[in-house]
Amino acid sequence: MKVTENNHKYKAVIIGCGNIAGGYDSLQDKNVLTHAHAISIHKKTDLVGVYDLFYKKAVTFARKWKTVPFIGLKEMFSQIKPDLVYICTPTETHVKVLKVVLDYKPKAVICEKPLSNDSRLAKKVLMEYKKNKISLTVNFNRRFDSTIQKIKYNIDNGRYGSFINTSVIYTKGILNNGSHVIDLLRYFFGEVISYKILAKTIDYKKTDPTLDIFLKFKNNIKVHLIAGNAKEYSIGEMDLLFSKIRINIYQFGLQYSLQAVRQDPIFSDYKDLGERVIKQTNINEGLLKLIDNIIGHVEKKEKLLSCGENALKTQEICMKLIKEAK
Repeated sequence: MKVTENNHKYKAVIIGCGNIAGGYDSLQDKNVLTHAHAISIHKKTDLVGVYDLFYKKAVTFARKWKTVPFIGLKEMFSQIKPDLVYICTPTETHVKVLKVVLDYKPKAVICEKPLSNDSRLAKKVLMEYKKNKISLTVNFNRRFDSTIQKIKYNIDNGRYGSFINTSVIYTKGILNNGSHVIDLLRYFFGEVISYKILAKTIDYKKTDPTLDIFLKFKNNIKVHLIAGNAKEYSIGEMDLLFSKIRINIYQFGLQYSLQAVRQDPIFSDYKDLGERVIKQTNINEGLLKLIDNIIGHVEKKEKLLSCGENALKTQEICMKLIKEAK
């Protein structure tokens, strides 16, 4: 067991042994892409158990991450009494699992996004968590990336100049992947004031189309969401145009580029954009920062960066768009 300064360890368990839980990486990898990896190397957490509906999958997962597989949730909770519970099951099961976990009163629950595919049920379970004073975080991981946080700070403080326009290209559903986009836009610009659906593409599920949308936020912030097609290839990028700079966040948030406005070197009466300065974001530290935020909230009442209520707002927008696109 790892030792912390105050020798206090938070016992964490994972429900659902899929890719984001621990399939995308291993302890040998430099990048931290999964919850299991983040829990395993964070100085204040230990991964003490995992559960999956398919026990053999849990056994394989547990062997990889050097923890204990359980054949049932009741057995896991009664034996371990975890502090932190990670819910990494399919979206349609989130509310059901959240209700089960509620009975065991952990200190905090981390649920994968989106919170649910039913806003009404999600709202009810959020009320229960609030009533029982159990912290709930939903993993919209860009909010935990210090690069994204810095961009937001600079937007809020006018360091990029005046806003011009933004476009986003995404694939695999307005709820599945698009919820990341909607949440990030809300993080940057506030709440959506109006929207217009322009077209739809089915490249994921019929119940979750990938939509072309024109969105409007306060202060005349205009954003175009453009559907790609995951049947051909996946893409996720955001192009932010300001009067002083262009910021392109791409590779699903792994990289970004900056182009400062300059006087055109050939046509002196024009301004254009300078050479791209390409940088890595800090999204690979996001799941570790998520743990920092949760523990800070539990110990010091720090504000949750991606609370359940916020996730519900993002979900409600996505569900309205899906309903109107039918």
